[in-house]
Amino acid sequence: MVDKINIVIAKNSDGYSVNFPELDYIDYQNSSLDEVLNKLKETLATHLSQDDLGKETTGESILNIVNKYDLTEEELNSLPIDGAEEHDHYLYGTPKKSQ
Repeated sequence: MVDKINIVIAKNSDGYSVNFPELDYIDYQNSSLDEVLNKLKETLATHLSQDDLGKETTGESILNIVNKYDLTEEELNSLPIDGAEEHDHYLYGTPKKSQ
């Protein structure tokens, strides 16, 4: 399974092309950007659903999973208190909503 997928969309003389360097078998082009983006959505939906087929979940809560780590009081206190509201900021570096 590929954990990270790079998507390359390029404009060329024939229109637009899309390829996934990690997935050599997926490469397509079309004269319409809308058609290329629709195909991209379909491809990602198919690829992601296939990757999820073999996965099993523990059924365990995230709190119980986190509690398995032996975190010190100092480490716990250094965690952000607004992690739920500002998850995009902490995961992707977007500006905080509260600013």
